[in-house]
Amino acid sequence: MAEDEQDLKAKKQYIEDFGLYFEEQNMPRMAGRILGLLLVCQPAHQSADDIVAMLDASRGTVSTMTRMLARLGMIEKIGRPGERRDYFRIQPNLWVDLFESNLGEISNMRQVAERGLKLMEGAPQEECKRLGEMYRFYAFLEKELPELVKRYRDHSPGSAI
Repeated sequence: MAEDEQDLKAKKQYIEDFGLYFEEQNMPRMAGRILGLLLVCQPAHQSADDIVAMLDASRGTVSTMTRMLARLGMIEKIGRPGERRDYFRIQPNLWVDLFESNLGEISNMRQVAERGLKLMEGAPQEECKRLGEMYRFYAFLEKELPELVKRYRDHSPGSAI
């Protein structure tokens, strides 16, 4: 098997694996396949027709999934000067922006633990141990992760897209 064929086969498997991971996260597998493709394709932007051909998917499914991914802020639609086609690419800074948008969930978990601890006020310390561990963990993350994200942004080179 030629090197190019091996590369193509490995990329197709990666795209499928990305789709399966997405499906495990309760998202449509095709949305994950599109993201997986946009992570490894050259050039980094692809038209809907390109995506349809590379994923052997229907035009309607690709249209629905690219709209969903764009609405979620994961991909963006771009135009190219002199061309009438639209192209899709991974949203610049997607991963750090996605992580940062989920930091609120950490605060929510800390608050849930805090409510539980208030509920257990006056109970023996041993009975509060699990809630205390939960509270300390999420309070730690709530304090440390925003600074970690800031440090990443401060030291990260510009978008490669």
